[in-house]
Amino acid sequence: DAPDYGCPRITVMQDASSLTRFVGASRDLLDVDYQVQIADFLAGCQYEAGVDGVAVAVAPVIVVARGPANRDRPAAVEYFVSVVRGGNAILNKQVFATTVAFEGNRGRVVLREDDAPIVIDLPGSPATAVRDYDIILGLQLTEGELDYNMRRRSDGP
Repeated sequence: DAPDYGCPRITVMQDASSLTRFVGASRDLLDVDYQVQIADFLAGCQYEAGVDGVAVAVAPVIVVARGPANRDRPAAVEYFVSVVRGGNAILNKQVFATTVAFEGNRGRVVLREDDAPIVIDLPGSPATAVRDYDIILGLQLTEGELDYNMRRRSDGP
């Protein structure tokens, strides 16, 4: 059996953890098409005895809520998984897309993106990989959506 070194730190980027998508240019609550939030994630790491590297499996749990302006449109969701070294050097970023259909009167859908989970192979010894790399999850936002999130956060509840 290979020893258990744990996993690298995995976090959800705060400013990219939620998305409010509007219909048109208005930012009125009645014009909300849908809202998305990364509510959680599942993760696990695998090591092979005598082999360098760590395989990290990550699966975000995403909640999508239909807004008042969404009559029958699906919700397009894009999220990213980044590998960061040394706290700020982005080594790799992959963007994943999925579409949510609100069937019938459903106003909320929970996605668990674990079929199949995203697998990231980190190089180096397992102890070094766990210590030196971070994995960051977030929603892929436009500049305007990111500004909206930052304004909402600075305005407080």
